[in-house]
Amino acid sequence: GSTELGKQCLNYYLPRVKTPKGSIVALDYEDGASGSIKANTDAIIAGMQQIKNAGYTPVYYSYKPYTLAHVDYKRIIQKFGTCLWIAAYPDYLVRSTPYWGMFPSMDGVAIWQFTSTYINGGLDGNVDLTGITHNGYDGKQPAPKPVKPTSKKHVDVTYAMHQRNGHWLSPVKNAGSGANGFAGMPYSAHDMLYIKVNRGSIKYRVHTIEDGWLPWVHKGNKKDTVNGVAGIKGHTIDGVQMYYTTPSGETYQQAYYRSQSTQRAGYLGTCADNGSVAGYDSWAGMYGEPLDRLQISINDHSNF
Repeated sequence: GSTELGKQCLNYYLPRVKTPKGSIVALDYEDGASGSIKANTDAIIAGMQQIKNAGYTPVYYSYKPYTLAHVDYKRIIQKFGTCLWIAAYPDYLVRSTPYWGMFPSMDGVAIWQFTSTYINGGLDGNVDLTGITHNGYDGKQPAPKPVKPTSKKHVDVTYAMHQRNGHWLSPVKNAGSGANGFAGMPYSAHDMLYIKVNRGSIKYRVHTIEDGWLPWVHKGNKKDTVNGVAGIKGHTIDGVQMYYTTPSGETYQQAYYRSQSTQRAGYLGTCADNGSVAGYDSWAGMYGEPLDRLQISINDHSNF
């Protein structure tokens, strides 16, 4: 039900689509719906419009019961015409021809997926009812609507760590080199962290050796140890996770961050707030090892 989250995902994935302009790009909606049908539908329509603006044919993919429970699909077809790709099949047996008794009778169906096991080992079998799958492959490409280009804004992230059994260390802005380029104190344990940004918003949490993952924090204020700081005084931080949200209308950016521990030389792998950096999980640290240094940068690429 989050239009902004959907937008960020499409900002990331649409530039990576390799099929011809005009071809279908499906918005897969099978899990994670909110309790608001309106919010869910608004997010779907916004995503499909973003696909259309990029020059592709937007398609909504799901199955009928889930759609009826969580989505006002008639708003979708009112906006985009016959554009539903609905899955409906009786079993998972190998099936090379459709069983029409399972056809999802509803308005706006362009494609019917009649099986997920067209052959042994699994392969989707579909019936294209309108010829929509030929879009982009017949030499006819719809002209994309002009889209106002997004603008990338510089984002400053300020953060600081509190030494366990000690005091707050000086805050650091962004990430650099040398002693002022990271938060924390080498070879020391820390128990609290705050992070704040001057644009957009950021949420963050810490993992402690004593407690595991603690709740997300959405503010950054060292004087507010209840709502503005992540951590528990006296409990050792060994992991950090964060997620940055880009303001609407701006170029998608995310948090890139990395850490060191007291038991290792050199920084651990760079992390990203959506896990898109290959080979690393979306949190920084090493379970059981006190985190002694942290670097954060908000950008559309990693500087580490």
